Amino acid sequence: MASIAIRNLFHDKVRLVVTITGIVFAVVLICIQVGLYIGFRTTISDVILHSRADLWIMTSGVRYIEEGVAFPDRKIYDVRATPGVADAQNIIIQFGDWTRPNGSQEGTELIGLNPDSDLAAPWNLVAGSAQDLKRADAVIVDLEDSIAFDSKARARESAAAFLKEAVPAKTRPYLLVRVNGLQT
Repeated sequence: MASIAIRNLFHDKVRLVVTITGIVFAVVLICIQVGLYIGFRTTISDVILHSRADLWIMTSGVRYIEEGVAFPDRKIYDVRATPGVADAQNIIIQFGDWTRPNGSQEGTELIGLNPDSDLAAPWNLVAGSAQDLKRADAVIVDLEDSIAFDSKARARESAAAFLKEAVPAKTRPYLLVRVNGLQT
Protein backbone atom coordinates (compact mmCIF):
# COMPACT_ATOMS: atom_id res chain seq x y z
CA MET A 1 0.00 0.00 0.00
CA ALA A 2 2.80 2.43 0.88
CA SER A 3 4.57 1.63 -2.38
CA ILE A 4 1.52 2.73 -4.39
CA ALA A 5 1.40 6.03 -2.50
CA ILE A 6 5.11 6.62 -3.08
CA ARG A 7 4.79 5.82 -6.79
CA ASN A 8 1.83 8.23 -7.09
CA LEU A 9 3.77 10.90 -5.23
CA PHE A 10 6.85 10.67 -7.43
CA HIS A 11 5.07 9.86 -10.71
CA ASP A 12 4.66 13.52 -11.73
CA LYS A 13 7.79 15.24 -10.38
CA VAL A 14 6.77 18.73 -11.52
CA ARG A 15 3.49 18.48 -9.60
CA LEU A 16 5.41 17.19 -6.55
CA VAL A 17 7.82 20.16 -6.65
CA VAL A 18 4.98 22.65 -7.08
CA THR A 19 3.06 21.05 -4.19
CA ILE A 20 6.07 21.06 -1.86
CA THR A 21 6.87 24.66 -2.83
CA GLY A 22 3.29 25.68 -2.01
CA ILE A 23 3.40 23.93 1.36
CA VAL A 24 6.76 25.52 2.25
CA PHE A 25 5.46 28.94 1.18
CA ALA A 26 2.35 28.49 3.34
CA VAL A 27 4.46 27.51 6.36
CA VAL A 28 6.73 30.54 5.84
CA LEU A 29 3.69 32.85 5.66
CA ILE A 30 2.28 31.33 8.85
CA CYS A 31 5.61 31.91 10.63
CA ILE A 32 5.71 35.53 9.43
CA GLN A 33 2.14 36.11 10.62
CA VAL A 34 2.89 34.60 14.02
CA GLY A 35 5.98 36.81 14.31
CA LEU A 36 4.00 39.92 13.37
CA TYR A 37 1.25 39.01 15.82
CA ILE A 38 3.72 38.54 18.68
CA GLY A 39 5.53 41.77 17.77
CA PHE A 40 2.33 43.81 17.60
CA ARG A 41 0.98 42.28 20.80
CA THR A 42 4.23 43.00 22.65
CA THR A 43 4.47 46.57 21.33
CA ILE A 44 0.91 47.40 22.31
CA SER A 45 0.79 45.55 25.62
CA ASP A 46 4.15 46.84 26.94
CA VAL A 47 2.60 50.22 27.69
CA ILE A 48 -0.16 48.54 29.68
CA LEU A 49 2.11 46.01 31.40
CA HIS A 50 4.56 48.70 32.55
CA SER A 51 1.94 51.33 33.40
CA ARG A 52 1.69 50.36 37.09
CA ALA A 53 -2.10 50.68 36.74
CA ASP A 54 -4.47 48.00 38.00
CA LEU A 55 -7.39 49.17 35.90
CA TRP A 56 -7.76 51.14 32.65
CA ILE A 57 -10.92 53.15 32.04
CA MET A 58 -11.52 54.64 28.61
CA THR A 59 -13.86 57.24 27.23
CA SER A 60 -17.06 55.83 25.77
CA GLY A 61 -16.64 54.83 22.12
CA VAL A 62 -12.88 54.23 22.27
CA ARG A 63 -12.24 50.82 20.71
CA TYR A 64 -8.44 50.70 20.88
CA ILE A 65 -5.96 52.07 23.38
CA GLU A 66 -4.22 53.94 20.56
CA GLU A 67 -7.34 56.00 19.85
CA GLY A 68 -6.24 58.46 22.49
CA VAL A 69 -9.07 60.60 23.77
CA ALA A 70 -8.72 62.53 27.02
CA PHE A 71 -11.05 61.56 29.83
CA PRO A 72 -13.10 64.56 31.03
CA ASP A 73 -11.73 66.06 34.27
CA ARG A 74 -15.06 65.50 36.02
CA LYS A 75 -14.81 61.76 35.31
CA ILE A 76 -11.21 61.67 36.58
CA TYR A 77 -12.38 63.25 39.87
CA ASP A 78 -15.26 60.75 40.08
CA VAL A 79 -12.81 57.86 39.65
CA ARG A 80 -10.43 59.32 42.26
CA ALA A 81 -13.36 59.64 44.70
CA THR A 82 -14.11 55.91 44.40
CA PRO A 83 -13.15 54.03 47.59
CA GLY A 84 -9.93 52.05 47.12
CA VAL A 85 -8.65 54.13 44.19
CA ALA A 86 -5.24 55.61 44.99
CA ASP A 87 -4.82 57.64 41.80
CA ALA A 88 -6.31 58.22 38.36
CA GLN A 89 -4.55 59.96 35.47
CA ASN A 90 -5.23 60.79 31.84
CA ILE A 91 -2.88 58.85 29.58
CA ILE A 92 -3.23 59.48 25.87
CA ILE A 93 -1.67 57.07 23.38
CA GLN A 94 -1.74 57.65 19.63
CA PHE A 95 0.19 56.69 16.57
CA GLY A 96 1.60 59.55 14.58
CA ASP A 97 4.12 60.55 11.97
CA TRP A 98 7.25 62.54 12.72
CA THR A 99 8.12 64.57 9.61
CA ARG A 100 11.85 64.94 9.18
CA PRO A 101 13.41 68.10 7.73
CA ASN A 102 14.10 66.23 4.48
CA GLY A 103 10.35 65.54 4.12
CA SER A 104 10.42 61.84 4.94
CA GLN A 105 8.20 60.55 7.72
CA GLU A 106 8.93 58.26 10.64
CA GLY A 107 6.10 56.30 12.31
CA THR A 108 5.90 56.92 16.04
CA GLU A 109 3.82 55.96 19.03
CA LEU A 110 3.07 59.04 21.11
CA ILE A 111 2.29 58.72 24.80
CA GLY A 112 1.01 61.72 26.69
CA LEU A 113 1.15 61.41 30.47
CA ASN A 114 1.38 63.37 33.68
CA PRO A 115 5.10 63.52 34.61
CA ASP A 116 4.15 64.03 38.28
CA SER A 117 2.59 60.56 38.40
CA ASP A 118 4.24 57.14 38.32
CA LEU A 119 1.42 55.80 36.15
CA ALA A 120 2.70 54.92 32.65
CA ALA A 121 6.04 56.59 33.32
CA PRO A 122 8.90 55.47 31.06
CA TRP A 123 10.54 52.26 32.24
CA ASN A 124 13.99 50.79 31.72
CA LEU A 125 15.74 54.12 31.16
CA VAL A 126 19.54 53.77 30.91
CA ALA A 127 20.20 57.51 31.14
CA GLY A 128 18.01 60.31 32.43
CA SER A 129 14.80 59.83 34.36
CA ALA A 130 11.08 60.23 33.96
CA GLN A 131 11.39 63.41 36.04
CA ASP A 132 13.28 64.97 33.11
CA LEU A 133 9.91 65.12 31.34
CA LYS A 134 9.01 68.04 33.59
CA ARG A 135 11.30 70.28 31.55
CA ALA A 136 9.52 72.44 28.99
CA ASP A 137 8.98 70.65 25.66
CA ALA A 138 10.75 67.47 26.84
CA VAL A 139 10.50 64.35 24.66
CA ILE A 140 11.77 60.83 25.24
CA VAL A 141 12.75 58.92 22.10
CA ASP A 142 12.55 55.19 22.76
CA LEU A 143 14.87 52.82 20.91
CA GLU A 144 12.83 49.65 21.25
CA ASP A 145 13.91 46.31 22.66
CA SER A 146 12.68 44.56 19.53
CA ILE A 147 15.91 45.22 17.63
CA ALA A 148 18.06 42.13 17.11
CA PHE A 149 21.29 42.15 19.11
CA ASP A 150 23.52 42.20 16.02
CA SER A 151 21.59 45.22 14.66
CA LYS A 152 21.65 47.34 17.83
CA ALA A 153 24.83 49.28 16.99
CA ARG A 154 23.42 50.26 13.60
CA ALA A 155 20.06 51.14 15.21
CA ARG A 156 21.76 53.36 17.78
CA GLU A 157 23.68 55.13 15.02
CA SER A 158 20.44 55.56 13.08
CA ALA A 159 18.67 56.99 16.16
CA ALA A 160 21.54 59.42 16.75
CA ALA A 161 21.44 60.54 13.10
CA PHE A 162 17.66 60.92 13.30
CA LEU A 163 17.93 63.08 16.41
CA LYS A 164 20.63 65.28 14.88
CA GLU A 165 18.55 65.73 11.75
CA ALA A 166 15.13 66.08 13.45
CA VAL A 167 15.47 69.60 14.79
CA PRO A 168 18.52 71.87 15.10
CA ALA A 169 20.02 71.71 18.61
CA LYS A 170 19.24 75.37 19.39
CA THR A 171 15.52 75.05 18.71
CA ARG A 172 14.63 71.45 19.50
CA PRO A 173 12.85 70.33 22.65
CA TYR A 174 14.78 68.59 25.42
CA LEU A 175 15.29 65.09 24.04
CA LEU A 176 15.89 61.94 26.08
CA VAL A 177 16.73 58.70 24.32
CA ARG A 178 15.85 55.41 25.97
CA VAL A 179 18.19 52.62 24.98
CA ASN A 180 19.07 49.44 26.76
CA GLY A 181 22.52 48.97 28.21
CA LEU A 182 25.24 48.27 25.64
CA GLN A 183 25.60 44.69 26.89
CA THR A 184 21.98 43.83 26.04
